[in-house]
Amino acid sequence: MPSTYSNLKIQLMATGENSTTWGDVTNTNLGTAIEEAIAGSADVTFASGDVTLTLSDTNGTQTARNMRLNLIGTTGGVTRNLIVPSIEKAYIVNNTCGDAVVVKTTAGTGITVPAGKTTWVFTNATNVVDIVTHLTSLTLGSALPVASGGTGSTSGNASALTGFNASNVSSGTLAVSFGGTGANAAPTARVNLLPSYGGNAGKLLALNAGATDVEWISAGGAGTVTSVNASTAISGLSFSGGPVTSAGTLTLSGTLGVQGGGTGTTSLTSGAVLIGAGTSAVTSVSPGTAANVLTSNGSAWVSQAPSGGGAVSSVTGSGSGISVSPTTGAVVVSNTGVTSIVAGTNVTISGATGAVTINATGGGGSGTFSANDGSVSAPSIFFTGATNMGMYRAGTSINFAAGGVNVFAATSTQTQISANNTQRILCDATGSSLSGTIVFSTSSTPASASATGTAGTITWDSNYIYVCTATNTWKRVAIATW
Repeated sequence: MPSTYSNLKIQLMATGENSTTWGDVTNTNLGTAIEEAIAGSADVTFASGDVTLTLSDTNGTQTARNMRLNLIGTTGGVTRNLIVPSIEKAYIVNNTCGDAVVVKTTAGTGITVPAGKTTWVFTNATNVVDIVTHLTSLTLGSALPVASGGTGSTSGNASALTGFNASNVSSGTLAVSFGGTGANAAPTARVNLLPSYGGNAGKLLALNAGATDVEWISAGGAGTVTSVNASTAISGLSFSGGPVTSAGTLTLSGTLGVQGGGTGTTSLTSGAVLIGAGTSAVTSVSPGTAANVLTSNGSAWVSQAPSGGGAVSSVTGSGSGISVSPTTGAVVVSNTGVTSIVAGTNVTISGATGAVTINATGGGGSGTFSANDGSVSAPSIFFTGATNMGMYRAGTSINFAAGGVNVFAATSTQTQISANNTQRILCDATGSSLSGTIVFSTSSTPASASATGTAGTITWDSNYIYVCTATNTWKRVAIATW
């Protein structure tokens, strides 16, 4: 049967065990384990954290078994915990650290050992408690300090204080000569402890010149005021009601001027914009009509509608011409108030989006837009981004070109559609006569006689020609070769 171990980890050998080494085990039990528990001392080092001591099944040296624990190291400016095993054991704890340490079990309560102090404690297997809570007698080798509940003096012993009797205690109060107040009420205690009140009414209590006691002194700066008045140098403000010789009121009135950091006015129009006026009172400009803007007329600020520009007598282009390039919306070039637009090589209006409108109206009659005649390869009015695409006048007709090829021409008597400058379709002025060849290049077969369609639509396939004679009404005629 193997050995077992006590709470202090003393090895308990089984019968017949260690037949040749039992003496060594016994020596270790007595010389190490029991000696540590009775008189051993071990250092416990802190490193800015809590420390936990444990016991293992060995009779070799173990810190937690020692009677005295000497706490060393750094606690880090806060109270730390020393956690000891939950067994019944006494400890003498000497705390040399800079902060208090609580000696406790893992789950129980403990005893706080102040920095620089030594405490005798006992762990009852649940909590760590004080070993001593009562002494029948106690003799101190030196005076008990005030911080520990004493007086810090050794003169108040049995030879100096023979007991509380009529000579030092009156009606249950401790005389001043024995450290009391001689009173059982605060007002009386103050009379007993402070310098005499007599003849000192209105005086102040102060530390004397030698800094050894307190004394009554006269209050400094005392006197009689016979007249009080006030004035100000701040622009716009003044005092009234002074001087006051007995009782009265000083009143501040006026309006804080600009020189004093004010506005110089007592009322401001809601929503108005403030306008500086030097050292004079500020003025303001009211919002006026919705969408107005604040505008300078050269001498003052006014609220008025945004200006669209004045009359333009001449716009002259040079080099590549006049370019108007909006990003959105329409571009309008109007002759209203414009007497002439003179271009260098051209006038270009290019818009990212929206329409471009050229108006020549006003002055009591219709205006005139003039351009050179141009040609198929160089239209007089062209479209930006397209090569040789635009409009030009050739003879008596107005022609439209695409890629240098005439596609449409119109005169006062006829309209012509051409391809590669060759007439394909010609329509007279009344629209009743159409000549030329019409080519429907794409075939289409209605699904049925009632298929969706618009009256006048003509289409075909390899067998029929289809005509929509009314909305959604189709008729057909067969076609054949010959």
